[in-house]
Amino acid sequence: MDIDISCPACGRMDWVQSVPAIRATGVQTITGTDYYSGVGIASSGLIPVVGSATIERTQTSNLAGALPLAPLQRTAGRLVALGLLMSVPFFGAIGPAIYSVTERPPGASEPTLWATAVSVAVAAAFLLVFAIPSVIAFGTAIRRTRRNCRISRGLPTARAVWSAGQYCHGCGLCFWPYSPAPNVPAQKAMPPHNFTWVVWNAGGYANI
Repeated sequence: MDIDISCPACGRMDWVQSVPAIRATGVQTITGTDYYSGVGIASSGLIPVVGSATIERTQTSNLAGALPLAPLQRTAGRLVALGLLMSVPFFGAIGPAIYSVTERPPGASEPTLWATAVSVAVAAAFLLVFAIPSVIAFGTAIRRTRRNCRISRGLPTARAVWSAGQYCHGCGLCFWPYSPAPNVPAQKAMPPHNFTWVVWNAGGYANI
């Protein structure tokens, strides 16, 4: 079956390019060498240090950057490690908090129910201060993980919609020659940001 890929806005075909081709030609990885200098410490004292390092840079054109398949997925590993590190003071404070509630000076009378409740509340507040940073870190990591999973689940559908898209360099508009999925309009020209929203909506992650 022949597919008409002429732009619905201007009717030209020679200015039309597929969205995957635009992305492929617009994203380049450049390998280069960076040089650095500094001061090192040796047995004889301070010495100048000069070296080089091989680095890789990714350059993305404005057009390729305006037609992403999906939002950037953010890793949660560092947040988990940070949460574990910040939970150390919390676990270290558990012992003193329990001691402050249960220990009584020699010869002291049995504390009243009210006094016990106050001691427990103070100890809980004391522990909460140490727990808040790690809870925030773990909560953010959980939200990132759920977001990444949602994006990953929708990628196959979104990729099919994204791959069928075309872009007209003369009009600066995107369109689909045919509808690759439900609710995807065919032969309707739209700006890149609207095209991206339709792709992300097909993948189920337009509103994250």
